[in-house]
Amino acid sequence: MRMINIQTAFRDMKKNKLFTFINISGLAIGMACAMLILLWVNFELSHDDFHINKKNIYKVSYKNESYYGPGPLSAYLKKEFPEIKEATQFLHRGSCKLTQNNIGHFSEGAFVDQSFFDIFSFPLIKGNHKTLLTDPNSIVITQQLAKRIFGTDDPIGKVILIDDGYLKKTQSMTITGIMKDIPVNTHFKITGINKFQFLIPFKRIDKWVQTNWKVNMVQNYVLLPAGIDKKIVDQKIAGVVTKHNPEVKTDLSLVPLKNCYLYNIDGGGRFQNIYLFTFTALFILMIACINYINLSTVRSEKWSKQIAVKKILGASKKNLIKQFLIESVFFSYISMILAVILTIVLLPTLNNLFKSNIQIQYFSFHLIILILLPLIIGFLAGIYPAFILASTKPLKILGNNFRGHKSKGGEFFRNGLIIFQFALSIIMVIFGSIIYLQNQHFNKQNLGYKKENLLVVKMKGDLRNSFNIVKEEILKIRGVNRVSYSNNPITHRYWTVNNLKWDNQPEGQEMSFGMDMVGYDLDKVMGIKMLEGRFLSKNFSTDATKGVVINEEAAKRMNLIHPVGKTIRNLQRRNFEIIGVMKNFHTESLHQKIKPHLYIYSNKVGHYMYLSLNPGNTSMSELLSKIGKKIKAVVPTDPFSYYFLDSALNRLYDSEKITGILINFSTLITLLISCLGLIGLAFYTTGQRVKEISIRKVLGGSVMGIVLYLTKNIVKLVLIANIVAWPIAWMLANNWLQNYAYKINLGFSTFLMAGIFSFSIALITVSYQTIKAANINPVECLKRV
Repeated sequence: MRMINIQTAFRDMKKNKLFTFINISGLAIGMACAMLILLWVNFELSHDDFHINKKNIYKVSYKNESYYGPGPLSAYLKKEFPEIKEATQFLHRGSCKLTQNNIGHFSEGAFVDQSFFDIFSFPLIKGNHKTLLTDPNSIVITQQLAKRIFGTDDPIGKVILIDDGYLKKTQSMTITGIMKDIPVNTHFKITGINKFQFLIPFKRIDKWVQTNWKVNMVQNYVLLPAGIDKKIVDQKIAGVVTKHNPEVKTDLSLVPLKNCYLYNIDGGGRFQNIYLFTFTALFILMIACINYINLSTVRSEKWSKQIAVKKILGASKKNLIKQFLIESVFFSYISMILAVILTIVLLPTLNNLFKSNIQIQYFSFHLIILILLPLIIGFLAGIYPAFILASTKPLKILGNNFRGHKSKGGEFFRNGLIIFQFALSIIMVIFGSIIYLQNQHFNKQNLGYKKENLLVVKMKGDLRNSFNIVKEEILKIRGVNRVSYSNNPITHRYWTVNNLKWDNQPEGQEMSFGMDMVGYDLDKVMGIKMLEGRFLSKNFSTDATKGVVINEEAAKRMNLIHPVGKTIRNLQRRNFEIIGVMKNFHTESLHQKIKPHLYIYSNKVGHYMYLSLNPGNTSMSELLSKIGKKIKAVVPTDPFSYYFLDSALNRLYDSEKITGILINFSTLITLLISCLGLIGLAFYTTGQRVKEISIRKVLGGSVMGIVLYLTKNIVKLVLIANIVAWPIAWMLANNWLQNYAYKINLGFSTFLMAGIFSFSIALITVSYQTIKAANINPVECLKRV
């Protein structure tokens, strides 16, 4: 019997090719899109899942403030609190120079201690994790870095030279271990997308970092025994830093490892996208299912007379119900097969776009979803014909009293589905527009400095030591305007100090400052404006030892109306005089508000050289080639590693780009599915009303009048859909925008344009079929009456 039902389904497919194609393809596209999005969501949620102790690993933080703490914190926690099974530090150093056979290589690295491998499960290819990094002269590198430096040779036991700002001089390190390449799905990302590629012992760092409780630059992690309540540990460690540095008023707390990637410490974060895209996938799936159920219902009503004949010929109600359900589920499974094929084809593009390694887990809950989803959808789509039409008396169907698709209940149900479907589509259109406008707002925002044609060159070792010579040579190149340096990238807030005192400081006021050590004239290189005073300059000898420049936000938070000449104390155990106030500029992404920041001169050249360029008639590639040759002439062993500041800034908004791409793609899919549904409905309903249209034409009805008559119901439904969608879209968009310190205003024009767009799409979709029906020859049609 089931084979007969399937054969019948195939026969129906052949007889109604267009209708079947619309129905199956709409569901398949919706399923494929939902699967792709949910696979991405699952990948995001899988970050750091490869660690064996993942459920018991926590990151130490200042509550709602920062993940960075003092160097001696983890050792103290391990020693003083028996509830803490293990503790470790992680101090990222960005790009460092590794030299082998007089060839330099820049790579991302970090300082850790041996217990790092007792807490985290980074797989080793060679080496014993129990003894790794116990020797202060040891280094562990990744498989990728080993291949880059040593090719096919075995690196174990070989010596490599490393230069880093925290090491007093270039050090010789012996390779004692090789790790597998760091997985993509980890929160250990040093500069957005780059992961660490080598580890060196924390004990090699300067003693002041290891012992100083007043400088927050180290990330600390702890491992708790299974069953220990995190809240109890939070209470015990809350005042640890305050005990050693009374000027710190913020308590410590533990953050679960999973949250380090998913949440920003001050709110928002990637989990916002997880929620957003989970609901987006469900929206798309709902639209596709509604479309499928709606069209299946229409199709079943078209076959009402066929059902009546079968019942007259002896078909039982039970067999008819089986037929409808089997056919509906069968079509649903065909859609799922097509969806899986589409997903497999599109998955490499998704991985390439988002720099991920998402895979379909065929032997997991994904398989259960693949099996159950078509069954549920098919069952829901087959309920109406199975239990309504199969129960209707055949004489009623064949007679004039059967209203079929024109029944008020059926029409109300179908219209409700269309409204719901289009309301979801309109919400997607509005939300996609809001995300696009927010991204444009980011791009157009005045950052407070000139980001165009600003070249950043990484400096380590010989290049740092020869900076003044290199600078002199580079400035001879036409197209290079100014040159300076900073210790940290200008787009990152690496160092914070929070034990400072200043003139006229209100009693009890404490605050955290971002700090950077820079070269002279960095303000002119970057085009930063001074509100008061001046920037650090070689023309004033005292600037090198006691001059400090603060930003506008620092002056505001310090309650200093005229800061120049005021004294800041305890900065590097010295007193500094404020010589200038810079206009606020963004040192972080626009997710965060501008924070207090200060700048002092560094007699040790920083790690980043800034070059203000003006290529003129020279191509940028030619200018870069000239700069590279000048550097190579002075320091032939150092690689010419550089990036443009605007490209680094763009990487700060990778999350928004991903959001925008996925939302736009999802919006396109929802509109496509909705339009397919309208085409199917228009195809069927106009077919059912051909004779009515012919009579109207015979009675003098114009083509335009008939078209308006046929489309007025669609216009009414889309209008209701807009009324439903707008307030929901406003609430969702407003909630999403709360994660941004600098955001657009929700204007009425966005909603109005979405409404006009939805009306246009709906009318264009059904116009071809309605115009075709309105132009039918009434004589040919009425001959068949």
